[in-house]
Amino acid sequence: MIIGLLAAVFPHVWMKPFTSDPNVQEMGSLYLRTVAPAYGAIGLGLALYFGSQGTKRVLLPVLA
Repeated sequence: MIIGLLAAVFPHVWMKPFTSDPNVQEMGSLYLRTVAPAYGAIGLGLALYFGSQGTKRVLLPVLA
């Protein structure tokens, strides 16, 4: 969750190690600002799903 928020707030910092092309950095930054906030929700969903697998109660999370 924290990494997703940092990527959304400071996308250029995350893009610099991968490319020096300003056009690619701008497109990557746009992508991170758009998608990165959802990373926390995806991570929470995965944690809850695999936790429910450990308790052998998978039906409800799968249907949700």
